Amino acid sequence: MPSSNDNSADTVAIPRKSTPKSTPKSTPKTSSDDSTTRVLANRYHIERTIGTGGMGEIYLATDSKLQRKVAIKMMLHPEDDSDNKRFELESQAVASFSDPHTIRLFDYGITEEGHQYQVIEYLEGKNIKEHLRSNGPLHPTIAKSVAIQLCGSLSEAHRKNILHRDIKPSNIMLIDSPERGVQCKLLDFGLARSDNHDPTMTKTGTVLGSPMYMSPEQIESKSEELTPQTDVYSLGLTLYTMVTAKQPFSGSSLSSILASQLFHPPTPLIEVQPSLSIEPALCWTIETAIQKKPADRFISVSQMKKAIELALQNPEATLILRNEELFCDDEFIQSYTSLSLQDISLAVDSMQSEQTDATKKIVTMKETDSPSKSPLLALGGLAIIGLIVGLIISEQNNTEITIQPTVTSSVPSQEVKSTTAIQQKSTLAIDVQSSPSGASIFVGANYMGITPTSLDLPKQSDVTLQLKKEGFEDQVLDWPQNSGKMNVVLQPVAKDSDSVRSPTIKNPIQPNSEPKKPKKPKNGAGSEKGVKKVTNPFE
Repeated sequence: MPSSNDNSADTVAIPRKSTPKSTPKSTPKTSSDDSTTRVLANRYHIERTIGTGGMGEIYLATDSKLQRKVAIKMMLHPEDDSDNKRFELESQAVASFSDPHTIRLFDYGITEEGHQYQVIEYLEGKNIKEHLRSNGPLHPTIAKSVAIQLCGSLSEAHRKNILHRDIKPSNIMLIDSPERGVQCKLLDFGLARSDNHDPTMTKTGTVLGSPMYMSPEQIESKSEELTPQTDVYSLGLTLYTMVTAKQPFSGSSLSSILASQLFHPPTPLIEVQPSLSIEPALCWTIETAIQKKPADRFISVSQMKKAIELALQNPEATLILRNEELFCDDEFIQSYTSLSLQDISLAVDSMQSEQTDATKKIVTMKETDSPSKSPLLALGGLAIIGLIVGLIISEQNNTEITIQPTVTSSVPSQEVKSTTAIQQKSTLAIDVQSSPSGASIFVGANYMGITPTSLDLPKQSDVTLQLKKEGFEDQVLDWPQNSGKMNVVLQPVAKDSDSVRSPTIKNPIQPNSEPKKPKKPKNGAGSEKGVKKVTNPFE
């Protein structure tokens, strides 16, 4: 878990009118001096301080029960009760999240001195602000991947009617996972606002947030009037910083930054980072997210996520919003990311109902046909219905099916079985052997295998049955009349056989005093010309 020293400087309470600031409470003895000896809840052994903020500290600790490293975020200097209430609500919000890109909360409690604390997962890595300071801008592909992950985290929060309200580079952790690549975690829901938001938690005349990344309506409006599009704006500016390593607005004072947020757009991306000229889809996505008017932005982070996914697939895609709908290269993009299982179940039920109605109509049409038609045609009609329904279901499931032909016959079942038995006995089981073995077997021009092997041959055929082996004469066999074994003795090629050798031999054998030793054919195929080569279908 990186240091959070930069967080306190980014997130401020902007006063609208002078309000007295309460004096911070003294640091309790639970702070950094003796934190190495502190044990919380008889379980968490605090080792050292890894981050400090305006109202608390973050410690590295060991969970003695589960033997794992954890981070403990403790509220030490609340200015008033609203800070304590906000910390409690943050704990409740984070505990309800399940998205893998949201920081996980393991435990929550209050010390003997009355200080609230959270036990959260310990992350080894750097936040984006620290990473940009050390390494420069993120590669556009990595930035898009990180942004998609953040959109997933925020989508869950918005579905629970919770706004983050403090999205910025220092609140996003980068983790380089060997298994999954670059991953991110969204941190610090301390300013999160839920639908049961208590207006008294926000001090009169103040706006909470990070001036460099807060939306114009967050500066102007009351907190209860904010929508998810305020997080879209902050995420857009954060993505701007990720790909440029520059802050979106420049200003030496708080008032100049706030004025830029309200009235001036950031410097165009291509001017700040010329290499982004090959990423028009990404630039359009960022520029759309940071529009001053909420109505000109994406209607949700889910829609923004879809645009980033399209930019990842095709950096040069032409994206546009028309009547709050996303289009890519003039094609309407339908996003299903917000569909719940209940929605999908209802859709499936609806389709199945339509299929049932269609089937009933077909059956009704068959029943109204002339009664003089035979039962055989009725069975054929039912087979057609089953085929249609099967094809419809297959198309919806996008899976391949094999439709076995259904034979409808008026012959009694016993007769059908006997016919099948007769068909099975119409072939001959032949065990072909040769001496020496390794001869290629051909039925006509079709390669059937190498001896010894077993074949199922028809009782009668007009083609020839041959054995071929290099160094031996071809053997043409009589077609067998009964099942059984065939043992063929191959004759070596004579010395002076070059002149009488079959012209189908691909590589003629040179005459020697002794016949060459038989060689096994390569890949099980014969070497003769005019013989169809058999290829391996799995290669």
